[in-house]
Amino acid sequence: MIQPTRTVTLNFRDHRLDPSTRSWDLPPWGHDASMMVMPMFVSVDERMIPIGSAYSVGGGLGFVMSASHNIMDAVSREPRFDRVRTAGHLSGAISLSSVGLSVLHQRPKGAGRVDLSFLPLKSIEGAPPTDIVIGFSEVPEGTPSLSIPLSFAIPDRGETVWSLGYCDFKYPDGGIPIDAVRNGTFDWQNDYSHSFRVVEATVEAAFTGRFAAGFVDGPCFVFDETIAHGMSGGPVLSETGLLVGLNSAGAETFFERPMSIASMLYPLILTNVRFGRTFGPLTMNAIRPLIGLIGQGIIRTDGSEERIGISDLNDPDARAIHAMAPVDADAIFEDFAAYRDGRRAPSVDTPMHHFVRRPVGAADGTESSEGSSASGANVKPD
Repeated sequence: MIQPTRTVTLNFRDHRLDPSTRSWDLPPWGHDASMMVMPMFVSVDERMIPIGSAYSVGGGLGFVMSASHNIMDAVSREPRFDRVRTAGHLSGAISLSSVGLSVLHQRPKGAGRVDLSFLPLKSIEGAPPTDIVIGFSEVPEGTPSLSIPLSFAIPDRGETVWSLGYCDFKYPDGGIPIDAVRNGTFDWQNDYSHSFRVVEATVEAAFTGRFAAGFVDGPCFVFDETIAHGMSGGPVLSETGLLVGLNSAGAETFFERPMSIASMLYPLILTNVRFGRTFGPLTMNAIRPLIGLIGQGIIRTDGSEERIGISDLNDPDARAIHAMAPVDADAIFEDFAAYRDGRRAPSVDTPMHHFVRRPVGAADGTESSEGSSASGANVKPD
């Protein structure tokens, strides 16, 4: 069954009270964007504690992206993952059945009213060295979601971006009691709150290797505003309505002025994603690379995957992934040390493989969870 879709227009500036400010709050409950951007929680001793932000991709199918360092906070609480903590990063699939990661989903009902539900993540796929992970939650039938096309391009210097995420969490000491959530007695109005924040900024530079050793590995870019604690794992959107990155960290100490780091998406193109669905006693699981989900139309993009190059490395099982540089290639560096020294990132001049989009047959190429409701979003600059 093809999932029903509709288009939602998001105009974040509607809620900016001061035209001169570059950071403002959206309504904390009931905004349409809350169907895509969600707070992430870890369960500890039967209590839920917020650890950051996350966002859905592939509307209605339960795929979620967040920051790897958010997940490491959950992993640090699970003795089975000593090896992961020692390695310092997530690699491959991790079952989260005993860790207890969830996202808080809002179903807007109008007039500021919402239905709330925790959606547990069944698995997480790490994609080192990036700070991005892809998770899967078996979304109940009829759960509305919002998705925005992904872009694998390197943002250009001077481009306007919007960073979204949650911050200023307030909750009971020790966390939200899970039993109280289950039986409906938890007082969401008085015992919990958060801020849903937008940061408008300008891209200044991109880094193809990493930002700095031990501080945001993997390709990333920086923008000239500060993100609040808790916004890590939230999306970074272009002014044209594309999802171009993920909030990773503040970088004020490196630049001695407001600056934040967003991880780029193109290194994930070959990452395997696990997902499945339970029908009564029957459970069906699958694993596909992200590019396969894109090719089937399950996850939408702007077509920039066709501009990614894949080159062979000495290891027959390894590939290097390259993104095409934007017009202003002078703003692309290998890392912060190269940025400080003014050394541009070297170009790659080797034979490469490229992705080519072909028709997927008579169907429109999408798959869905039966009964789900998915929306595409248009983002308005004004």
